[in-house]
Amino acid sequence: METDGGWISISQASRLYQKDRKWVSNQINAYNLDTRKVGNQKQLRLTDLIQHRGEPPGNGTSPNENPTQKSETVPDEVSHEVPQLETEIRYLKERVAFLEADIAERKEREVWLRGQVALPPPERIGWFARLVGWTRNT
Repeated sequence: METDGGWISISQASRLYQKDRKWVSNQINAYNLDTRKVGNQKQLRLTDLIQHRGEPPGNGTSPNENPTQKSETVPDEVSHEVPQLETEIRYLKERVAFLEADIAERKEREVWLRGQVALPPPERIGWFARLVGWTRNT
């Protein structure tokens, strides 16, 4: 459902990889990763970062983890709900990524539209002229 091409901000990438923003910037420079600017935010493709640095830690893809194995913290009474909840979490993550991309796209469009609409500055008149309702006729 990633219609935005998987673009994420540097802050999001640093949170995913549990590193600081400087580390992400260094990866961008070291591997010459594509970036784009949305508003005042620099973004990169998550797939590019994964290609060069591997999957982010803690996402359940570690070779030592078995995703079908029951967690010790899940009581047996609710363990049958775990697969459904995992599916729901994956869906919600995809939905959030889609909505974040949509918001970024709308912000980009807003910036573009504001650049297209160049209104003249408001007419500056003194307090007395405003008081009596005078305006300049030029």
